[in-house]
Amino acid sequence: MHAEGFVRLLVAVSVLIAVANSAITDVVSECGSTLGCYLSPEGCSGSDCDFIVGYAPGEGFTDFVMAARRDESLGDDQYVAIGFSPDGGMSDSPVIDCISFDGGFVIQDSYNEGHQNYVLDDNFEGIISSSGSIMDDYVSCRVSRVDSDPAEPLLGDLEVPSYLIIAQGAVTAEGVKEHHKTKMASASMIDFTTIPGHDDLILLRLMTN
Repeated sequence: MHAEGFVRLLVAVSVLIAVANSAITDVVSECGSTLGCYLSPEGCSGSDCDFIVGYAPGEGFTDFVMAARRDESLGDDQYVAIGFSPDGGMSDSPVIDCISFDGGFVIQDSYNEGHQNYVLDDNFEGIISSSGSIMDDYVSCRVSRVDSDPAEPLLGDLEVPSYLIIAQGAVTAEGVKEHHKTKMASASMIDFTTIPGHDDLILLRLMTN
């Protein structure tokens, strides 16, 4: 790796480590500068948000932070997941799962096909680093993932614009995701290779279909 690329990698990893250890309000304060962010509900600005997704593009990889306010109706074990949809629907979408289970976290790759979600055979394919925490009563994970891998087409390509989708649901006693209770999507496609300014944040919309 060239020295310039190595420096960029260190900077990006440092940003995500700092974000992962920050309060939700601190995460949102990075939106439009070091993070591209997508928030719900409309007009929220920190601890009043129910869902927060941030990203920071790197050289051949993208860092993500995702957080969902814990839903007490889902029980102690629950998940938040983000995906990358070609049309704004749930199907045909690579997914990153953030699963809070039995006091720990499982962060993995999966794929939506039709109304089903399947864990990849190598469920850590393309994940460079990851961590999870319960932060300010949010289920939160940070993930650094390669943009694409020719050996695993189900990862998709993060350099190709797509709709951001997000889902939240319960986890079974075996640590398996149940069908989502809530699902949302960005109102338009996102270019994950650039960080929009704070005034250009794209809100997540509730999906009812």
